[in-house]
Amino acid sequence: MKAGIGHVGRILALSGTIFVAACEHDAPSGQIQPVEHPGTDSGTVALLLPYGSDDNNNIELAKNLENGARMAIANLPDIGISLKVYQTDGTTEGAVEAAMLALDDGAGAILGPVFGDAAAAVGPVAAAAGVPVFSFSNRTEIAGNNLYLLGHTHRNAANRILQYGKEQGKVRVLVVHADTAAGRASQAAVETAAALQGMELAGSISHEFSQIGVVNAIPDIVGAANESGADLLVLTGNTAGALPMLAQMIPEAGIDPEVVQIAGLTRWDIPANNLRINGLQGGWFPLPDPNLAASFSYRYQFEFTELPHPLAGLSYDGIVAIHQILSAGGRLDARTITRPAGFVGSDGIFRFLPDGTIERGLAVAEVRDFRKSVISPAPRIFPLAGS
Repeated sequence: MKAGIGHVGRILALSGTIFVAACEHDAPSGQIQPVEHPGTDSGTVALLLPYGSDDNNNIELAKNLENGARMAIANLPDIGISLKVYQTDGTTEGAVEAAMLALDDGAGAILGPVFGDAAAAVGPVAAAAGVPVFSFSNRTEIAGNNLYLLGHTHRNAANRILQYGKEQGKVRVLVVHADTAAGRASQAAVETAAALQGMELAGSISHEFSQIGVVNAIPDIVGAANESGADLLVLTGNTAGALPMLAQMIPEAGIDPEVVQIAGLTRWDIPANNLRINGLQGGWFPLPDPNLAASFSYRYQFEFTELPHPLAGLSYDGIVAIHQILSAGGRLDARTITRPAGFVGSDGIFRFLPDGTIERGLAVAEVRDFRKSVISPAPRIFPLAGS
């Protein structure tokens, strides 16, 4: 582990009452041997963050995630939760070393790490000790076996958008995605959601992750939409990628938005000036509960005098879940972590599913007159089995 912020910074044992997904690397294929540890304390939470990274963006994210966790502890009734921050250097190896050290220190829960491959490597180490890991990753394929996801997933977004689409009478879904690992994962999420909602998959069009790739894909998209009778076109990219270009070119190429509804899986309102793209007018996209998200942002700004990172609430939510389980007298195990009623976090309700993935209560917004308008509010409670 690099020196980073110094040897002392490897473990930042912090107290007081003072809040994620980037490029992934391949997970190590070898088996990790469990470590000996002196026993766990459910109230001791280890926070694994990419302090010591060479990337300043990782450092900024780490700071925001630490702030979120401390903000939750400060806002919730004191039940003896203590937080220790461990430096990972933003690497898989650093995360595993930090997790082993946390287990040696008796951690009863691990929050983090940020990146999916690091979380996949930490999971078996913690599982051997019976300690749950709440990762900030959104990669559904790594979840399970005592590893739970806090990140916003495409699966969750796809389920919400297609559920709303079905309610509006949409029946045939055409999905457009980049020919990348992330793009293929989002494609699979839409296809699974379509099957779940009983909707027909009208087709799937991929494009190279480049401007020329988008241009070359436009005729295929238009042709597939016209030939299949698709009435819901899902663009899986985000505003930092191919989405703006696709949204502008698709209507120009002849797809009538009055016939084919355009929708997305990502936040179209970040940054807000993307709402001024003509091709996004009338489009649907998912977002967290706006009222709760605004309340969290206000409280964060009041506490830390700056706007929170868009993912800063993930650590807040992790502390909320742990706190609510422990305050009810429960142990941190699969039964209590996956309780059907879930929890209320920084931007809405959420619950962990038995497979380790997360379900979040999302709203659906429409772009109207270059602004977002909520057309289906986020739920405030989860429907329970048999209800």
